[in-house]
Amino acid sequence: MTTAVKKIIKNAIGLAIGQGAVLVSLPLLTQIYSKEDFGNYGFALLIASNAMICGLLRMDLAISKSHGSLNEKLESASLWIPLVLGFLALIILVALNWALNVEIPYAFILIGIFAAYFQLAISALNGRRSDNKILVIRVSQAVVFVVASIAKLGLVNSLLLSYVISVIYANRYLKIKPLKFKSSVNEIKKNIVYIKVSLPGAVMDSLGYSISYVVVFFIYGPVAGAIYSQTQRIASAPLSLIGPAISQYLLSIGTYSARNSWTILVFKNMLRIGCTAAVLYLLIIYTCGEGLINLLLGREWFISIEFILFLGIAAVVRSVISPASTLLALENKHQPALLAQIVIFSVSIGLYPVSAINISFESYVKVYAAVELLIYTIYGIIIYKSLVR
Repeated sequence: MTTAVKKIIKNAIGLAIGQGAVLVSLPLLTQIYSKEDFGNYGFALLIASNAMICGLLRMDLAISKSHGSLNEKLESASLWIPLVLGFLALIILVALNWALNVEIPYAFILIGIFAAYFQLAISALNGRRSDNKILVIRVSQAVVFVVASIAKLGLVNSLLLSYVISVIYANRYLKIKPLKFKSSVNEIKKNIVYIKVSLPGAVMDSLGYSISYVVVFFIYGPVAGAIYSQTQRIASAPLSLIGPAISQYLLSIGTYSARNSWTILVFKNMLRIGCTAAVLYLLIIYTCGEGLINLLLGREWFISIEFILFLGIAAVVRSVISPASTLLALENKHQPALLAQIVIFSVSIGLYPVSAINISFESYVKVYAAVELLIYTIYGIIIYKSLVR
């Protein structure tokens, strides 16, 4: 077995154990918490996901691609980024709560901050090639969440606690200490290329993915949001392990391995294996998906196989194509990815809210699956065309 395959498998194992712990606990958690609770939890997960992608302004890419250098100054400088973004988010949230007379939980901001720190820890460990430590903190985060949730601390509070404890544990090994603010700004400026070329696309991609859930949550309600988020999470669980593991591996080997012929070969193999796995996986979903989700969530959720299959299609096409975009980053071909992500964002923000206002929840999921299939197929074509130039 090659070193690459071993590394990908090891990364996937950490994700698998973490997700597996949460999924196995669902039958118990659905007895403790309401669908509304799961809707808010889904929203918190969305914030955490966005924070892990954008909450370090893509300095995590620079840290991951450090080729064995500890890159301690950039790691230390990056500690300020989530705090500054969190402070700005707090101002916006206070204004929204006052202007709209709503009560959006302030815990969401803390979740964003510590999810970004969690990503910083993963990236720092990846830069050090500490795969075993990455596995441990991924598993510990999931286990803390499950234990705290069962202890009835609340799903959102448990998610926050899991990130806090995992970050503290990881830093016992990393020992990252903050620089002075001015020194941190200077250090980040040295790597500002990542902000200029990677951040816009990451923001577009992240927001494009998030819009659908936000639309469901606010138009169809928290219960629909719970059904949507939990079904999507279960339906995409196995394939979502492989994508991040492959991306993490590609980033860890860095640009020194990125040669045109090599990246084209990798892309073709990723596409071939991914499409084969996707077809097989959708057949499994069609055969076993309804029974599995009803077992995990309980039959009172009433989730049909059609609903599961359409969300599975959307998740599968994203899982196949998204990791391949890392190849563009390795070759510093950021413009094509940015173009594709702008298109995805524009389609999402223009189509999904309008559709949701005019059609039923079940019909919306079908529209969502069809649009995701179309735009990610186009994204795959853009990636290939860009690599062969």
